[in-house]
Amino acid sequence: MRYVTHIRNIFTIVLVICCFNMNLHAQNIADLRWKNRVLIVHTNGDSAVKFTQQLREFEGADSELKERKLVLYAIKKDQLSFTSYPDGKSNYEAEIPPDFLGNYRNPKEDFEVHLIGLDGVIKLREKNIVTLEKLFAIIDAMPMRRNEIKN
Repeated sequence: MRYVTHIRNIFTIVLVICCFNMNLHAQNIADLRWKNRVLIVHTNGDSAVKFTQQLREFEGADSELKERKLVLYAIKKDQLSFTSYPDGKSNYEAEIPPDFLGNYRNPKEDFEVHLIGLDGVIKLREKNIVTLEKLFAIIDAMPMRRNEIKN
């Protein structure tokens, strides 16, 4: 009986730590500055078709997304899905904390794609589906990315 209680306590602690860690990840896009480029795909729900098509655009491109240090926040209404390509495509889902999108969200737009550079500056704000070719062309033209390619 003590063994079961002990296992249950360990499981609870691990669960709390995981939830705390996910919440920290979700709240701090700014923490990714100088580490990752951030891609935000957002819909309020009415443009689910565009949202799904945009996410499909990234399928099969894991190594290219990893090479460009991209993390993806896919946000549908108030649900968040996070994918870190540089970390081996680690994933989690959570509810969006209030004001998570802050300056990155235009409530008048039903669907948006944002690309945030390593420096934390918005490099792309698009209302339509962004192809991989367009995304990679924008990233590959960035000065820091050109330095990464040289080295």
